[in-house]
Amino acid sequence: MRTTVISHDKAAKKRIEDKVRSADFSIDKSKPEIIFVYGGDGSLVYSERLYPGIPKVALRGSSTSKTHFYEESLLDVILTKIAEKKYTIKEYTKLSAKYEKNTLEALNEIQVHNKTQGIAVRFNLYAGDKKYENIVGDGALAATPFGSGAYYYSTGGEVFEKGIGIGFNNPHERTKNYVAKEDSIITIEIVRGDALLICDNNLKMIVMKPKDKVMIKKSNNVARFLRFSGL
Repeated sequence: MRTTVISHDKAAKKRIEDKVRSADFSIDKSKPEIIFVYGGDGSLVYSERLYPGIPKVALRGSSTSKTHFYEESLLDVILTKIAEKKYTIKEYTKLSAKYEKNTLEALNEIQVHNKTQGIAVRFNLYAGDKKYENIVGDGALAATPFGSGAYYYSTGGEVFEKGIGIGFNNPHERTKNYVAKEDSIITIEIVRGDALLICDNNLKMIVMKPKDKVMIKKSNNVARFLRFSGL
């Protein structure tokens, strides 16, 4: 089976690659069938951006990670289970954002954030029958259930299992986060000030100007992670 390893920790990456090879798996960065990801939440969303939809094994490499499922000490057992095809694949919702000719996809969240620190952005947000107009603050975000324990949680939201979480970042008037229906289309329109359209932890951000709109909805694509019974 063709695999590759993603980690910012060079020593950990070499350890995992050595074990993968010793289990008769090949390392193939161009066409991997399974991705081993070692690190924190950032490494996981990066791996999905690099290899969208390809099944992944999440190995915990950070004590603060909330989404990595398995300790590296279980790797030998995991490799055996993969070879014996004793695993299931769990699918996770992703979000899609359409802005002009750009389409972005996120595993955790899509957010609109004020471009200049200290200068608030004014915006409207529409989701189904809910309307939030002339909100002043640092921005807003739409989160997946997978990402509900990440940035969405830090903005005051609670972890959820279904739907799209709508969060508000430092609004001047208290505005509660809420979970919209899974089939909702969320529109964020800039009224005043410049903003950045951000997808997960991607450093490539898009500048939005007044009157610009972004439409966010559930993606037709999913992220896939290997799960192992008993581990």
